[in-house]
Amino acid sequence: LAEQAADLLVAQEAAPRLRDTVDLLDVRCVRKTDFVDRLVEVRDLPGDAIEFGGYQGGLSFFLGLCIKDLGLAKKIFLLDSFEGLPQTDPELDGPFEGGTMVSDAQVVSALRSRFGLDDVVDIRPGWFEDSVRQLPGNARFCLAHLDADVYRSTKIALEYLLPRLVEGGAVVLDDCVFPDATGVIRAAEEVLGRDQHLHLGPKTQAFVFPRGDPGRQRPAPVWR
Repeated sequence: LAEQAADLLVAQEAAPRLRDTVDLLDVRCVRKTDFVDRLVEVRDLPGDAIEFGGYQGGLSFFLGLCIKDLGLAKKIFLLDSFEGLPQTDPELDGPFEGGTMVSDAQVVSALRSRFGLDDVVDIRPGWFEDSVRQLPGNARFCLAHLDADVYRSTKIALEYLLPRLVEGGAVVLDDCVFPDATGVIRAAEEVLGRDQHLHLGPKTQAFVFPRGDPGRQRPAPVWR
């Protein structure tokens, strides 16, 4: 699968505008994360996947390729403002600044088509508080990636997600342990509760199973 993704990137030579986004699907970087492990763990659960803060689409596209490769009847909802981060709280969000991390929805959509993922990745532009209201009323999720970076966006995402997360579903939090920024972990504590067990890593990520951990033999979490 990694080789397939790499081949797709090479094929972008014919599309210079898309080739500018080659770094968004760095297979070597993605393979270091636990996302594929999480997807395999929840593959038999009902529900789809969702990413809050899809940016240029790299992770959603990689997981979309995994879903197709595994033959799963699932899709991924990719949510992003495509206008960068919203206004931030310097005390909670530290170095993250509003208006940064801007991406181009048209480029992301074109890249989705290039990867043959139009039927797997559902792109929903807009601020989270608006775009979640446009999602299917019966939506349920078994895997969620929150790369919202800041307190307010993370809290909005978790408040929407938690009632719709199936039993055994996994939530991956990016920037959960980030220097000088406590917004993500603060939002997680307020919505999920302070007694949730967070498995740390890699890097600044953490993952958690708010409605029960399906991995009975999983090593004890690093942080509570």
